[in-house]
Amino acid sequence: MSKYLKFNNFRIEKHVITRFLMVVSLFFFHHVFADGTKQVSPGNGSGAATANGTAYLVNPTGAAGSYPGSAVNSKLKVTVQNFNIESILSGFMPRTFNNSATTLVTNAYVRILNPSGVEVYKRLIPTTAGLPGFISTYGQAWNGPNVSGGYSPFTYQPIVNGEFTIELYRSDDLGVTAVTATADGNVTFPYFDISVATGAGATTSVINGRLWSRNWSFITTNIIDTNFPNVVTSSFEGDFYVFTNDGFKALVDFQNGFKPFGFQLVMNFEGVASTGNFAADNKSRNGIFTAPNTITYPALPTGYRLFLTTPDPVAFQNGTVGSPAITGNIYGCPGAYFIPYYLDRTGDVAVTLDLNGIPGYQPGTEDVVLQAFNVPVGNNIMAWNGLNGLGGTPPVNFSAGVSVLLLQGRVNLPMIDAELNTNGLSAISIFPNLGNRPLFWDDSGITAFGTAGNANANITVGGTFTPNLRSGIVGPSHAWDGSNPTLATPAPLTANQGSNTTTLEDDYGNARIINTWFYGSQVESALRTLSLPGCDNDFDGIPNNIDLDDDNDGILDTVENNGLTDPLGYYNGSAIPNYINPQSPGFVDTNFDGVDDRYDLDKDGIINQFDTDVDGDGCADAIEGSEYVTAVQIHSLTLPVGDANYSYRGQIKVLANGITTGTPSQIVSTVSGANGVPLLVNPAASNTGNTLGVADNTDGTSDVGQGLGISQNASFNGCTDSDQDGIPDADDLDDDNDGILDSVECPGVNTVVNGTFDIGFNTGNWASSGGWVISGGVASNVTDSAVNQTLSQTLTNLDKAQGGIVSLTFTVGAQDGNNASGSSASLDILLNGVVYATLNNSTVRALGTNNITINTQNGATTTFVSYSTFPQSGYNVQTFTLDIFYSGPASAVLGFRMNSAFDDWSVDNVSILIRACDTDNDGIPNDLDLDSDGDGCPDAIEGSESVTYKMINPMTATSNPGQIGVLANGTTAGTPVQVISTFAAARGVPQLLNNGANNYNILNNTNNTAGVVDNTDGSADVGQGIGTSLNSTLQDLECRCYKPANTATAGLPTNQGITALGRAGASNGNWPMKITGAYTALDAKTKGLVLNRLTTAQINGLAPVRGMMAYDTDLNCLKIYDGTVWACYTKQTCDQY
Repeated sequence: MSKYLKFNNFRIEKHVITRFLMVVSLFFFHHVFADGTKQVSPGNGSGAATANGTAYLVNPTGAAGSYPGSAVNSKLKVTVQNFNIESILSGFMPRTFNNSATTLVTNAYVRILNPSGVEVYKRLIPTTAGLPGFISTYGQAWNGPNVSGGYSPFTYQPIVNGEFTIELYRSDDLGVTAVTATADGNVTFPYFDISVATGAGATTSVINGRLWSRNWSFITTNIIDTNFPNVVTSSFEGDFYVFTNDGFKALVDFQNGFKPFGFQLVMNFEGVASTGNFAADNKSRNGIFTAPNTITYPALPTGYRLFLTTPDPVAFQNGTVGSPAITGNIYGCPGAYFIPYYLDRTGDVAVTLDLNGIPGYQPGTEDVVLQAFNVPVGNNIMAWNGLNGLGGTPPVNFSAGVSVLLLQGRVNLPMIDAELNTNGLSAISIFPNLGNRPLFWDDSGITAFGTAGNANANITVGGTFTPNLRSGIVGPSHAWDGSNPTLATPAPLTANQGSNTTTLEDDYGNARIINTWFYGSQVESALRTLSLPGCDNDFDGIPNNIDLDDDNDGILDTVENNGLTDPLGYYNGSAIPNYINPQSPGFVDTNFDGVDDRYDLDKDGIINQFDTDVDGDGCADAIEGSEYVTAVQIHSLTLPVGDANYSYRGQIKVLANGITTGTPSQIVSTVSGANGVPLLVNPAASNTGNTLGVADNTDGTSDVGQGLGISQNASFNGCTDSDQDGIPDADDLDDDNDGILDSVECPGVNTVVNGTFDIGFNTGNWASSGGWVISGGVASNVTDSAVNQTLSQTLTNLDKAQGGIVSLTFTVGAQDGNNASGSSASLDILLNGVVYATLNNSTVRALGTNNITINTQNGATTTFVSYSTFPQSGYNVQTFTLDIFYSGPASAVLGFRMNSAFDDWSVDNVSILIRACDTDNDGIPNDLDLDSDGDGCPDAIEGSESVTYKMINPMTATSNPGQIGVLANGTTAGTPVQVISTFAAARGVPQLLNNGANNYNILNNTNNTAGVVDNTDGSADVGQGIGTSLNSTLQDLECRCYKPANTATAGLPTNQGITALGRAGASNGNWPMKITGAYTALDAKTKGLVLNRLTTAQINGLAPVRGMMAYDTDLNCLKIYDGTVWACYTKQTCDQY
């Protein structure tokens, strides 16, 4: 069958789809006064036609064009923004369809429907030159309506804004009904123009870019032939502009040689199909061939709005360009890696891993491109199998450059039955102005079908594809002609096929849907260099999934996760770990790093159980945990890159003895129940070799690992060491090295009022929500079936809790309501609305079974020991302490909340000691103040033991002023680290003051030598008492001034003196001027000096001179005027201290 006759034998469905997502201003400066023929048949670009023309086609039997009853997506649309000043102008030349000669159609109509679908305008299109609505020449179509050389248009004045529909059709009953059932309904419009304009007549001003359709229908036509034949020899030379649903604009430019004949133009987002799997929907495919010669095509997905010129920016506003980001690290294990990234706009993405060491992506190398389509806004995950582009496996800790490319404005052009496209096509981004865009396609699934001689068959073979979203080819590209097209443009010619013949079945695009797609925008994130993780975070040889402590900080993973679901687990069968799975219930990521904040307290991208500094305060969790682990027992957090132990930063590094250093695999237990937990913090039974960890039970509990301590409280730094003695304040018994214990310098004051319940509810500050009674100095509740009955009190000064630890001590009593099994009760302990512990009385009553247990929560630790109430009657009590790591408000409610069946609870002796002491009100608490009473004499000297000034650092020293500065012998100087004891009962207390039993320092006192001043106050113990350190009216004699006079200079003469020896003046020995460095000089051998005795008021009434003296009878002191004030001369001192 001839190519020229083919149109008469099938439905023409040429579809092109485009989606665009970016913003730019690219202008093509040809003067446009019309929307229509000027764009689809541009001629020579200066107003002269060529044979390469295109007519708008209405073909009802082929479901092509905009006519009454046509598909919604085929309608021609005009957008009106301001009906008060805008009108719709139009003109046409209606002709029949014919391959050799067309004729004017005299029964063609145009009608306009308003946005509600109501007909508001209808006219018969005339065929006489000069009549309104008829375009008789190419020049008139080129120039547009109501201008010199243009045409006289139909004019419709709308009365509302919105989208108006333009329909064109043939009718045999004066336009009432359209001819759609037969070929008599076909009509072509080689000249057409539909415009929105303001003004009228000579003042008409066309607003370009208001005419659009989702499915244009055209047929190539020789418009310089007076017969206007519809022929395949004419090329389509127009451009089409797409406007996506989210505001991106692009131009598609078909090159010379694109001869589609009759076609429909669609651009869409989905591709050839809309299954939701774009990797499949984008593939070119054969039409549906039914032997012997029938071809049909599937319906294409709905298209975007397509324009013949740049869409009007007022009516069609630009969208927003996204900003993608690689948000975290690479997570997972070799073979199953996950890369989190964040999108603020929907689009397709390509994550690039630069693995070959050369910046950028190089195809055919180790570099890898991972891609996903239609990715939503928010946190997303890209999976990677760990193989490089050559199939190799990069090692653990390999550094990869990682970036994410966001591709917006996906535009598909699925072209049905476009036989030849020898010179390819181009796509140009209008918004944003990115210019010529790479094109993508996948023709790899194309196969031959049918036989030669059948115009609805295709005997060509072969097909290429662009391998990934980094491999598009800038247009003009994606060209086809005969068999085996390549990636090159123009398409290679094949002998006896394609453009070398007049038959159809040897044209590559015949009876097929050939799809091309591109993107209007591409934005790439900043490149990040990330390390490939292994499956053993702490390198101890135990995989994370069975390691109970994945970071070797001694705190169990389950403890660090605070009861949350296992972060390494999987939600609902997903292959993505919970901590990076945005679909995991409760997932929250406020800093957009891809990691669930609930598992990452300091939001550094490292989950708590992998992070050796969970709260990000610069102090390792191993130290801030509840047991006594020191800085010398861990790898420093600040090890430099390149250090042999850099990968172990913050991990415990010693064996059970706390001294011997080992590798990560050597320092952990492999015993069941303690697998992967450092030996240092475990009881003997849980350690390999049955060796006790020296830090175990230093928090009062002998168990596997240590508690949270303050490791998850950034408000309190467990590494703060105020006196620089190597013992953090949290563990130091003397934070200022003055020898006076912190608990002595600042004893705790109970912030709980009436904690012994000596007063009832009315005056005792306690409140009850029901059930609780106070009787006999105890609060109790015997209510059966109690529900949330709470005993509470509002506390103050909680912000002054030392180290952020609120230590709650109380006596709890448990009573079995019927002293039998089957009953139960619980008691929640709350502070500021947070439950920190729950006491439980279980239903079991049996000898040897502890039915009273505790469950601590939110990092709290306790000295509570489980016990049994069997077989006793009445309340069985225990006094214990619950340490709460608190960072809440200064004032909060303490509560005891009871739930029960028949069992009962009692509470007594409730105490929270707050140490908030600042005797001299200088803003420094006593336990950190080297002169707590502000009398100028250091506390170390004013304490109860006989510390001399030679044993301390002067208050004016540049290093550690006021601290004790000598070893146990009282004479050898030492640093703060050297002078203190490290024995548990005297930890951080200077050796000088300790008894031998508690004096130890591996650096200089391994024989437990007692300090030389211990027991000088009559008590051989740890440290010294308060002495006069808190009494500013009493000053130790050791604070007399022993500072030698300054003899470095000659000194100033003394100009005033009193002598009883009859000498004064320059002529009498130059006295007292020869004496230097004094305000006044007194000179006598046998006589005393009696000064004027005045009251304070009398002294203040004098006209003083510097050096003047008087005795104040009110204050009983000698006063001297220093040039500014009168001051009592009472202290023999100087600025030495």
